[in-house]
Amino acid sequence: MSAALVGTERRPVPDTDLHELDGLDGTSAAAADDADPAALLLDRAALLVARRRAGFQPAQRDLPAPSRPDDRPAVSRAAAHRLARILAGEHPGTLPEWLTAAADRGLRVPGHLLPALLDRARGNPRIRGLVSTVGGHRARWLAGLNPDWAYLLDQAHTADTSDTADGAEIDPDIWEYGDPGGRRGYLAHLRARHPDRARDLLAGTWAQETPQDRIAFLTSFGADLTPGDEPFLETALDDPRREVRQTAADLLARIPGSALSARMARRATPCLTLGPHAGQLLVDPPTSCDARAQRDGVQLRPPDVAGERAWWLEELLARTPLSTWTGRLGTTPAQIVALDAGDWHQPVITGWARAAITQRDPTWARALLGEGILAGRLLAVLPLEERAAHAAGIVTNAALGVELVELLTEIAGPWSEELAAAALTRIVQAGRQYTGLGERLCAVAALRLPPELHERAEDLAEHPWPALRRLATTLRFRHDMLRELR
Repeated sequence: MSAALVGTERRPVPDTDLHELDGLDGTSAAAADDADPAALLLDRAALLVARRRAGFQPAQRDLPAPSRPDDRPAVSRAAAHRLARILAGEHPGTLPEWLTAAADRGLRVPGHLLPALLDRARGNPRIRGLVSTVGGHRARWLAGLNPDWAYLLDQAHTADTSDTADGAEIDPDIWEYGDPGGRRGYLAHLRARHPDRARDLLAGTWAQETPQDRIAFLTSFGADLTPGDEPFLETALDDPRREVRQTAADLLARIPGSALSARMARRATPCLTLGPHAGQLLVDPPTSCDARAQRDGVQLRPPDVAGERAWWLEELLARTPLSTWTGRLGTTPAQIVALDAGDWHQPVITGWARAAITQRDPTWARALLGEGILAGRLLAVLPLEERAAHAAGIVTNAALGVELVELLTEIAGPWSEELAAAALTRIVQAGRQYTGLGERLCAVAALRLPPELHERAEDLAEHPWPALRRLATTLRFRHDMLRELR
């Protein structure tokens, strides 16, 4: 390689142990001195490569232990063929619905489709739990053999507990020697069964964990927070990474009566007071964001669209218990939300909306839905039976714009008949006025409208607007897909 790089005029052709190959390159050893040095160099390099390849000794390793058997029935041949089409790129947005339907029916994916499915889930974290469920033991067995699929080990004991249904514990060595995905899966498994032990385990290795792992580990606490978690989360507020501090602060804000909630209430209370006139709210946002507020998760630098004082106010309100304002500003959330905050209306309402989402308060969520801020996430706070009616009203009255697309994207399907009718009406309106917006609405609705509407949508298959034709095609595809899984 060195002779080739600098040239044979500056470096001689090196000797090689090729006497046994004499003559194979067309140049005998005796005639090598008279050969063109450049040609001789390339000939010898080619022969060396050929000899190395011919003499390669394959590595020896034991075969891995076979996967545990999975006694769940596989999906039908038609459903498996449909999944193969989806993985090949046909209506790819229907994959989460296919996986959900298969999981709900206790079905598993055939083994030959698991590699492609695991590759797809590698780039889509939202479906990993479903893949772990429908893939079963064999998918997790494959994940243990391929580092590219190791992410599934993080889901193995959160989405499907069948591996430990007999009460057996996961090998504790995973925590000491496992990869990041396996360690997160072990902590989530332990947290679901012994939350105090899981917290103490993490506290013991906290100083050695990477910032990314710290955030992931803290996130696993979100589903089952207890007052006993508060001391540990308070120490996490001193972490040098801002993202870790904010994650810990968000968790502490969800613990009723936490010290962080009390500190935030003390900061936020002077900012909002009733004015001298009925229905008036006087707003005095913070003038600074000191180190103690930043420790509690308040982000110093605002987004580009917000001013500093408005942003700091929103951050304070988002982590202040909503009970702070009941009685102080009004008797009900609806009365408080109706107060006139003047020029500060936007940050006040947004801060309260974020607090309602974090604290899972349906009463405040109902009061804030009419403000048009974070509507999709506020709807998720409401009881399931209420969401459709509220959503239909919002969609009917919302302005045609990107916000309407974002709202409908946040509402999981299949939509109720009332919401579906409202959405289709807005789609037709958008198609007449704003073609691009209408196409985006069609793309969202195609994956969330009830697939039973495919018969009513058959007329759309001949519509001159391509977006509506694609909507009808997707509805038919989803209808057939779910029928095959039944």
